[in-house]
Parts: sequence; structure tokens; C-alpha cells
Amino acid sequence: MINHCVRTVRLFLVVASFSPILGTGMAQTLQHRAEAEDKALGALSSALENVKRQAVVEYTGSCFKPSVIIAPTIRLDISSVHDVDAAATLQRLLAKDRRFKNISESDGIFTIAQAGIPQDFLNMHIREIHLTEKQQYDPQLAVFALFDIPEVQEYMTAHRISVENSFGGFVSGPIAGNPHLNPVIENTTVMGVIKTILQTFSTNTHLAVYRECSASDGRRIIAITFK
Repeated sequence: MINHCVRTVRLFLVVASFSPILGTGMAQTLQHRAEAEDKALGALSSALENVKRQAVVEYTGSCFKPSVIIAPTIRLDISSVHDVDAAATLQRLLAKDRRFKNISESDGIFTIAQAGIPQDFLNMHIREIHLTEKQQYDPQLAVFALFDIPEVQEYMTAHRISVENSFGGFVSGPIAGNPHLNPVIENTTVMGVIKTILQTFSTNTHLAVYRECSASDGRRIIAITFK
């Protein structure tokens, strides 16, 4: 999967872009914050895997050049999780993080949303997305295809939304017999696309992460990744 490659590139961008501006010490501090965030998301994904469920987590962070989002680490209480019920597991796991009091479930997938996070982009209607063969077999490439369709591009331009500058990494070709998306996804929302991706790759993808921040120039920077 490309998600780990994307994350690696994002961490590299933090160090490469901040070292000349803020010095190596600050760049390393930001990298450590990003790594801690990633570790917490990995733990949350593992907890979901243990109860055989999936979730979308939505939260905000701070914007840093070049269009990189660094967010406070999700506070997880791993020691208190002993319940086999998925909803109870998530409630206990996130009890120490006051941002995530809103946990809901629809279409068999939990949504863990920070209070007040904008929903307009996630709720926008998508007429159809045409996926190449490679995009059908990779969750992150499917999201890149979503960002590229004209209606999404128009919406992002009109609302001053940009995508986090973290694209990159190596992608293996399609493997026969592996889970894959249909070549066309139609009549849904951005959130619907995210849930379709989760449901399709349920064997090894348990968490979708939607993050955004407000840049100093007024733009909103967003990112959608998977774990």
C-alpha cells in the first residue's frame, strides 16, 4: 500500500523544508510530532483491527510550509481497553482526548470527529470517478483520482482548499486476486468514496484519516490517508 510511502515523504518534507528556515532543532521537533501522531494513528488502527471494524477519524492541525499539516497527537488510553464491543472500545480508547466526543456509526463504519471540524468538503456530491487499473488496487491512488476530477477541482478552487503536499512513494502494480475498487464510483459524496475504499480494502485497511488546517494566507489544507 502507498499510505506508508506517503507518510514517509510527508516526514521528509517537514525536515527538508524547515531546516533552512527554522533550523535543524525545530525541524526535528516537528518531525517528532508528526511521528508521534502517526504512531497514535497506528495504535488506533490496530485497535479497530482487533475488533474487526473500521473508522474514519477527522481532526484539525496546524499548517506549515510547504502545505504540511502537523496535528496534536491523539491521546489514547490503550491500558483501559478490554471490551470486545467496538463502540465501547473506541469510547474507552479515546476517553482522554476531549476532541473526540462525537463517535457515530453508519454503513457499518464508525466516524470519530473532532467537534467543529468543517464537513462541507466531505459532504460534497460526486457524480462519478473513473479509476485506472492501478487506482482500483490502491486506496491512496483512488483518493488522488478523487482530488483530480473537475467538480472537486472547481470546489477546491472556489473555497480555497489545497491538498497537503505529501504525494510520493513507490506503488506496486495490480495483483490478480487482490481486493480492488470498481472502475467507476458514482452518485456518492467524498465521505461515501472514503467509506467505499475502506469497505473494499477491509482486510488490511482499518482507518481513514481526514485532516485539515487553516493556512496563514486563508487557504484550507486537507489530507486523506489510510492505515
